[in-house]
Amino acid sequence: MLADIGMLQNKNDVKLLVLYVLRAIDRPVSEEQLGDCIMGTGSANYFDYTEAFDELLRFGQVAESDGLYSLTPLGLETIDLLERQLPLSVRKSATNNAALILFEMKKADETMCEIKKDGSEYIFHCLAHDHGAVQFDISARCYTEFQAELMRAKFKEDPFAVFRSVIDGLAGGRVDE
Repeated sequence: MLADIGMLQNKNDVKLLVLYVLRAIDRPVSEEQLGDCIMGTGSANYFDYTEAFDELLRFGQVAESDGLYSLTPLGLETIDLLERQLPLSVRKSATNNAALILFEMKKADETMCEIKKDGSEYIFHCLAHDHGAVQFDISARCYTEFQAELMRAKFKEDPFAVFRSVIDGLAGGRVDE
């Protein structure tokens, strides 16, 4: 049942929301990713979420392996039977948040970024894959660790924007014009 401000008030509804999100993501996720997705819907607060999550683990509807969580067959059966008890607006918000989590996971799977100390300098190295093929592989020498960390942060923010910038710079202008 929803309160006036849109928060799920029933602990069982919060459990269903957790199960719904795990089914939508359909791959193991960290507790932080799951919590961000659940609380990002605006339908559950941290305390209700953690209580519901702990109960789902305890009763075998969610399983943990190597710090990642996924639905068990019992959890999948439960959400398949009861998902319509969640309001449509909550399901839509959860689906949108799950898509964002999947995008971030895909981005993390397809990119690599590292910094190695080389004498008094640092080597910044990044690469990105797309459909299994290397799209770009770039290394740069940095004079300070701070500079290398700034580059890493920018790369992690949007790796393909960095790639487009390099291509635009090498091509002498925007390639999509």
